[in-house]
Amino acid sequence: MKPRNDTELFNTPFELGLRMVYLLSALRPGGADLQKLVLLDYVIVYSGDIGGPESLHTPVPFRNAELFSRRERIEQGLYLMSTRGLVDVVLDERGMTYIAGDSSFTLVGSLTSKYWRELAARCRWAYIL
Repeated sequence: MKPRNDTELFNTPFELGLRMVYLLSALRPGGADLQKLVLLDYVIVYSGDIGGPESLHTPVPFRNAELFSRRERIEQGLYLMSTRGLVDVVLDERGMTYIAGDSSFTLVGSLTSKYWRELAARCRWAYIL
């Protein structure tokens, strides 16, 4: 992992890891590989771009490039959340599949601000796509 930048506020491995916990909780009992999680993260954050609910984050120019830059941070976030029992990894003939850990439901149920409620709704919406 790269050294932490204290001026970095958004899209940190911690923030992305929390979003992955929400996504994986919505996908339960299934899971997803890293590539699918990268795509779903974009979908839940910029849902308005694909005809869904209003985007969670303010649409910024050139946001499509975020798909390429987030992969490493999402992977770091998944690792961080796995060290806390929030994400589990299943290794099989298909490769690595990330699933919601046993502690994920406690976390998802305990964060109640508007942002986290809307994130949970976007994750459920993305699940049915």
